Amino acid sequence: PAPSEARIGSRQARLTFDPGLEVEPAWSPDGRFIAYTAEREGNLDILLQPTEGGDPLVVVDDAGDDAQPAWSPDGSRLAFVSARGKTGRLMGGAGFGTLSLLMLNSGGDIYLQPALGGTAVRLVEDGYFPSWSPDGKTIAFLSARGGPWKIWLIDVDGGEPRLLSDEQSPFWKDDRFAFQPVWSPDGQWIASGAPSQGSATFALMVTSVDGNTRATWESDTRWIFRPVWSADGRRLFFTLGDGRSVDIWSASFTAEPEPLIGEPELVLSGAGWAAGSSVAPSGDRLAYANLTIDSNIWELDVASSRMRQVTFETTNEDNSHLSPDGKSLALVSNRSGESQLW
Repeated sequence: PAPSEARIGSRQARLTFDPGLEVEPAWSPDGRFIAYTAEREGNLDILLQPTEGGDPLVVVDDAGDDAQPAWSPDGSRLAFVSARGKTGRLMGGAGFGTLSLLMLNSGGDIYLQPALGGTAVRLVEDGYFPSWSPDGKTIAFLSARGGPWKIWLIDVDGGEPRLLSDEQSPFWKDDRFAFQPVWSPDGQWIASGAPSQGSATFALMVTSVDGNTRATWESDTRWIFRPVWSADGRRLFFTLGDGRSVDIWSASFTAEPEPLIGEPELVLSGAGWAAGSSVAPSGDRLAYANLTIDSNIWELDVASSRMRQVTFETTNEDNSHLSPDGKSLALVSNRSGESQLW
């Protein structure tokens, strides 16, 4: 059956107005700011936007990409992912096309710095999507760390990372792997998206912190990104997308008598992609990114470094392949309304 519609409010207001990419909103614990990732000068930086209006403040600005801001529970620090000291660029997951914007998970390390700006200190190498425990002592994060993608935990004071669970626990008895972890308000659970390694299916997953108990909701047709908890921990908001439609949905969560995720309900569908939500501390507002994405094919002259735009569509042109004689391009385009080979 079609899910029922469960809108949390009818009034929507645009908060940021810069051109270019603005994603990954994160509400401060006092509700006064929203941290977010923006591309202003050719690389990703982290800005703070006052929720009552005014100009944003750039708080993480490096020549390399900085992204995925996460507030400490007391609001004094930000954890974030940075490509500084590496290639300088964060990369998305292979095989997800433009949806890779929602899952930058290679080329970076996790850093900590004062929330309003200051010296950044690297906490752990090869880490993504940091999430603070409610007591502010531990950060959950995604990492391959020389193997398959798993959720790891590390003390904010440093030390060796440790796995949320190992291959002997019930958590690893199928072919799913968890990513984009987020800690529940009571500190007992970690929610995550969970793609299958053997198929194109996704799940919404909630795992106990000891790694031995979990609940899942399966989706056979759409991809699940960026779960976040409601302020009271009774609901999960998440992005559900298939590359054409990307919307925000919500599902209830109950822990007793056993963990259970309810049937999801549509919260909102944006004019573009409604993605990457964050719930206000008061629990009555939702920040999200509304994305419209156009991509075109460009040509780079390797010898001179000159670039030339080849396609000029307001749609998505991707996966180009040059013919042997150099006169034609095969490419995937949705200029007709659906993805086709052109």
